[in-house]
Amino acid sequence: MCSTIKSICYFYLFFLFSSCSLNAPQIEKAAEIKSVIVAGEGKNALLIIHELTYKTVLHRANKLKLANSSSIFRYSVYQLNDGKLLNRLVTGSGPDDFQIIGVQGNTIWCYDNLHRLHTRNVPDLTILRTQKDMAMINPTLKLNASLPDVAEANQYYRYNPLDSQLTIINKSGSTFKLNLFTLRSVATEKSKPFTKRLKPTGNSVFLNPSQLLKLTGNSKQYITKDEKTDEEAYLFGRFLLEQDLNKLAIAEKSWEQKSTINDKRPAKIDFKTNFNEKMNRGRRTITGENLGGDSTKIYLLHSSSYGNSGAALISQVTINSGQYLKKWTLAFPDVFFNLVAKKTKSPFDKKYRAGMPSRDFEWYGIYENQFVGIKMAHLMVADLQSGKILYSKKL
Repeated sequence: MCSTIKSICYFYLFFLFSSCSLNAPQIEKAAEIKSVIVAGEGKNALLIIHELTYKTVLHRANKLKLANSSSIFRYSVYQLNDGKLLNRLVTGSGPDDFQIIGVQGNTIWCYDNLHRLHTRNVPDLTILRTQKDMAMINPTLKLNASLPDVAEANQYYRYNPLDSQLTIINKSGSTFKLNLFTLRSVATEKSKPFTKRLKPTGNSVFLNPSQLLKLTGNSKQYITKDEKTDEEAYLFGRFLLEQDLNKLAIAEKSWEQKSTINDKRPAKIDFKTNFNEKMNRGRRTITGENLGGDSTKIYLLHSSSYGNSGAALISQVTINSGQYLKKWTLAFPDVFFNLVAKKTKSPFDKKYRAGMPSRDFEWYGIYENQFVGIKMAHLMVADLQSGKILYSKKL
């Protein structure tokens, strides 16, 4: 009886203090992060973050206030240099949402179920041109363009910044490239759909086509190259991988040129996915390009301690003549290494205010001499040289 009364009191207090924000999902904290895109350069660089929130609707039943939660998607645009929120666009439920395919200056190429392929301006995210508009210039867009559901868009559309072309794959596998300046299209060989998500971390990493680093060990991981192992240990360590498609495309071209000059075959990385994955003696190996593309620096994610309470740490390690020197280590503010350790203030907070969120999204990048990390729906930006945290916030 006492536990029942206590539960009712919790319900009453929760709704009393949260009802003012239930009808305003645009100011709710993000329950999940779906994707991250960087647009612009220098001081004008922007973070465009695709977020999922939960809108809670109250209703009465037998004199009790009850709640139903529905998912709401939105895009938030932040200034990279100081984390200031410039714009927030609530797109609605899943079918009403849109996906960003690529970034071209201050224009983003997007896809949704209503306008299909279209462009938007940054940072206000207003629509510039729709697929119907573009089909007036290139009628083949009306006939050849793939029409996937919005959730599948990034599997059938892929932007290449090197030639300003968009690869479009039909459901049948027919593929063509669209020039984003002229809107002319050329058919190419059939292709399979692209991967859904890029890997944020791996247990081996390419510094260049001929240099591969691995992490060996069990709980304590050690950097290993050519069977030579460093003495520094990283608890549950993982290399951070490059996830920016623009940078990966540039790296792919550069590596191909270097391999031609040196008469060596390029490293076998599928830059459309940023990683290779295979099983070796029951262990999954994920290999990708080093975050930042600098062969003299690597970045690792590791834990401060055993158990669920270990903090998420980021370390920068410099490489000089085969020696590995840990230059700095920072603790990701308010973030555990282990996802299981994420705790909510009350069972009602998790179930009704934030839905049943997935905290497994991770994203890391290096822009304008800054390290940018997102883990457990927290954003952290640090100075790349000193490792000093410039700002952090819950998204």
